[in-house]
Parts: sequence; C-alpha cells; structure tokens
Amino acid sequence: MTSAPAQQRRSRPKLHRLLAASAVVLALVAAGCSSNSGNSSSGAITPVKGGTAVWAEPPSSSPTYIFPYTDANDESNINNFEFQYLMYRPLYWFGRSGQPVVNYGLSVANAPTVNGKTLTITLKHYMWSDGTQVTADDVALWLNMELAVPQDFGSYNGFPANTTNIKVVGPTELQLTMDKPYSVTWFLYNELSQVSPMPAAWDRTASGPSHCDTTISDCAAVYKYLAAQAKDQSSYATSPLWSVVDGPWKLSSFNADGHITFVPNKSYTGPVKPKLAKFVEVPFITDSAEYDVLRSPNSSTKIDVGYLPTQDAPAKPANAAVGPNPVSGYTMSPLYAWGINYYVLNYQSSDSDHGAVFKQLYFREALAYEMNQAAVISGPLRGYGVPTVGPVGSTPASKWLSATGKKGDPFPYDPSRSPT
Repeated sequence: MTSAPAQQRRSRPKLHRLLAASAVVLALVAAGCSSNSGNSSSGAITPVKGGTAVWAEPPSSSPTYIFPYTDANDESNINNFEFQYLMYRPLYWFGRSGQPVVNYGLSVANAPTVNGKTLTITLKHYMWSDGTQVTADDVALWLNMELAVPQDFGSYNGFPANTTNIKVVGPTELQLTMDKPYSVTWFLYNELSQVSPMPAAWDRTASGPSHCDTTISDCAAVYKYLAAQAKDQSSYATSPLWSVVDGPWKLSSFNADGHITFVPNKSYTGPVKPKLAKFVEVPFITDSAEYDVLRSPNSSTKIDVGYLPTQDAPAKPANAAVGPNPVSGYTMSPLYAWGINYYVLNYQSSDSDHGAVFKQLYFREALAYEMNQAAVISGPLRGYGVPTVGPVGSTPASKWLSATGKKGDPFPYDPSRSPT
C-alpha cells in the first residue's frame, strides 16, 4: 500500500490492476499569506505583492533536471511540475477549477481544430525572455526531436510517429496530418499534452546553431548537446541556454542540495503575472525535519507553504474535511490528488512463474477482495484518502470517471468472495 502525492503525473502508463488507496497531502500555508487562520480548511489565499515565499520540497525529492525533454531516469513530478513548468510553459496546460481538464486560459496554444485527418494548432502571443516570439518553429523543434530520439523521452507513447506530416504554416500556425482519424479529445489529452515549445536558442550543438526545427536528422546531435548541458547543475542559473524562458519565473540560484531561488521573468507575456519578488524552494531529508521547522517559530528556516506528514496528521472526524490543526500560524487544507496508486506487473516474466499467475483474472480479483482499502484509509492514512476504484482518480469526481467507478470500489474488501 502506498500513498499518492498531490501532484500530476505526466505519463499515462497502461495499468492492469490497481490495488491502492490514494492518500492526501495536508498543505499548510502561513497565515500571513492567507485570508484565514486557525483551523480553517478553506485555504483561501490573498495575493501578496512583493516579498519572498518559501516552499517546502517533499522529503529527499529536490529538482534535479532542467531540460523539459526529460528522459525516463529524470522524469518525476518534482522535475516536471515544481521546477520546469515554472520556467518553460507546456503547449497545453491542464487543470481548471479543480477539474482535470485542459485550461486554455493558461495554455500557450488555442484549442486545436480538426478537419479530416488534419489538426491545426495556433499559438497565442508568448515571448521568450531573449526577445524572440514563441513560434510554430519552436513547437516543430520539439516534435522533430521526438521523431528523432523517441527513446530519450520518458513519456514517449508513439507520438508524433502517428502523424504523417508536420507542416509550419506560419509564425503561429502548425498543422499535423494524423495517420488516421482520431478523437480530438484523445489526441489533445494523450499526445499534445506532451509538448513544450523549445526556443531557437536551444537549436544548436557544441559547434553552433543547428536546424532541428526543420531537419529531423539534425535533432539527435542537438538532443545530445542539450542533455549533456542539463547534467551540469552548477550552470542552471547562469547558462545562456536555460535562461531563455517563456514562463513567469526564471532561476536566480540553483544548488544541487535543493535550495532553489526563482525571480520573476520580466518578459513574461502570459496570464497570471508573478506578484512576489522571489520564490524559494527548500529541501528536507525527512518529513519529520520539515515538521520540526513548521512547529518552531524561531527556526532559521521559514516555510510559507509546507506539508503535514501523514503520521503527524490529526485523525479526521467522519464527515469533516480535516481534523484540528496541530500547527499554529498556518491554515491547513487537504489536497487530494486526481490520480491513483498502482504497481506495474511484468506479465512477460520468463525467469519465474509470477507472470503467468498474475495474468489470471481470478487471481487478481482475489487480491482485490483481500485488500481492505477502507481500513488503510481510516488507520495509517488517518482518514485522509479515497479508494482506488479503477484507472481514473475518483476525487475530484470528473467526466472521466466511469459509471462503475462512480458506484465505488468494484472489489470491496470481502475475503469470503475471494475466488479459491
């Protein structure tokens, strides 16, 4: 049994059996940044202009990789969503009003249109911090790289190899010819969700400028150069490559131990401009160390947004959002992940019999009936969790949840129903 962090997952692996309850992260926000205090669970935030906000990183989980074309070894929620996305905006942003749907208001591109097998993407007016515009060529740079070195992208799922042509129509318009008709919703959520435009400043090798945006055969060398540069963490805040951003923040300092400082990108042209003077992320080896800082008003480290370790969370009364707040000076809010916990099974194992065993539906059903998700949630998770009911997260309820999932756990704990 594992717990799910309140973060998105970029990849969408195919899952065969899901046997875990999703837990909740209890977020703590300093009362000085909030319109509420005490035990409030509303978490309503009043924007603060100027000053510095400090964000506590999860235990032993500091950002480690800056290049958004991330390989499987470096792909993580921390690298993607708490580091790269602050500086480099994805083509499409997901999450709106608490629902797991595309947010066109925060997306670099408008909604795609489809005519037969031709999908057209038009970009909004975004600028890179070096004064150049975010263009269709910058999107083509990503797509060509994914055609050239798909093995080096951790979320690769066959796209854009399922297109037969990529055509830059104009500075802000790109057309993809799909190899067959697809649902535009499926194509947007599963394929276009991977893409982050890359600036022309990145289209280069150690020898100088290259042409990956137009010539696929140039892309392997470009990727090799950029991936090598990304291994040099000491250069993250000063590199002429990584300093070209289109997001609201840029790096002021980066330390491999996890101490990271962002400052506003004054050239940012997108919505939701930074209001703070600085945004700082700080590391912790253990969650107990972070909790000690939250409870110590005289600590040299100040945390504005932190988390309450599950083992220290107050038990949640039935029908209540949260239990009593154990940390003074902070508001406490439960942040449920729209996601599931799972483990991946190797059905093709040739060195043991477990693959053949797990292929049997009756065996997987037996495991499901033997897992008491409700007891895990009320016990170790202190009441903060929701059952996993299938391949789609059940909280928040969304249009993606099947009729079966809406009814609850299809395999509730009942050893007497476990097949023998």
